[in-house]
Amino acid sequence: MKKLPEIFGSLGANIAYVLTLSLFFSFFVPVFRPFEMTESLDMGRDLFFFNVTIMMCIILGTLLITRTIFFLLFKYLGNNWWGYVGICIFELTAINYLEALYLTLMTGGETTYFTQVAVCLQYTFLILLIPITGFTFVLLIINKADKPVPQSPSIVRFYDNKKQVKFAISRDAVLYISAEENYIRIHYFDESGIKDYLLRSSMTAIAPLAEKHGFCRCHRSYYVNPSHIKALIKEKTEQISIELGSSGIKIPVSRIYYPDISKKI
Repeated sequence: MKKLPEIFGSLGANIAYVLTLSLFFSFFVPVFRPFEMTESLDMGRDLFFFNVTIMMCIILGTLLITRTIFFLLFKYLGNNWWGYVGICIFELTAINYLEALYLTLMTGGETTYFTQVAVCLQYTFLILLIPITGFTFVLLIINKADKPVPQSPSIVRFYDNKKQVKFAISRDAVLYISAEENYIRIHYFDESGIKDYLLRSSMTAIAPLAEKHGFCRCHRSYYVNPSHIKALIKEKTEQISIELGSSGIKIPVSRIYYPDISKKI
C-alpha cells in the first residue's frame, strides 16, 4: 500500500491533531448537543458542562499517549494508510471505553457498563470522525502544496561581477569551466561542436553556483561536469587527468580533489 506522507508523523501535526480533536469536542457538544446528550450528561443534577469537560479531558489524555507512541514509532507502525487508519480506530475505541467507564461510575450503576459503551459510540466515533476526516484532508492538501513543482531541464545562469546574468545554458550542455586570470571560460556543447564563453568572474565567485548544479572541482583552475567524464586516468608520470566524452579533452586533477572526483564517477 502507498506510504503515508511524512507530514503525518511530524511533531507539529500530531500536537495539532490532539488539540483539534479535544477542542472540537468541547465546542461541538455544548453548541449542537447531538444524540440527546443534554439529558444523558445532565443526569438530573445539572452536570452537563462538568461531564463534557471530563470527557474532553479523557480525549485529550488518551490522544496524548497514543499520539506520542505514534510519533516515536511512526516509521514502524504508521508508515502506511492501513496502519494509520488502525491507530485512529484504536484511539476512538480506547476513548469510547474510558468514557463509558466514567459515565457508568457517575450514574452509580443505574445503567450497565456495556449500555454506556453503546451510547458512547455516538459520543466518540460519530462526533470525532468529523475532525479526524477534516484534519486528514488538510494534511494531504499541505503535503501536496509542499511538493516541489517539476522543473524544466536545469538551466545554469552565470553572473558577472555585477551580479548580472551574462550567460545561461542547459546544465547538460556544459562540459567544463576553466579559469583564466580574472575571467572564467565556460566550455559547452553546441550543435556545431564545442564552444566557449568568456566571462569576467572567478572560480571562487562561481563556487556556490557550481555546487548547486553538481559540477565538481578537480583542480584549482577547473570545474568539470561529472556527467561527461569518460575516464579517470593516472599517467606514468603520476599525473592524474580526466578524459571528457568523445572529445578527447583531458583535464588535470589535483591530488587534493582526487578522492571526491573518484567517488562521483
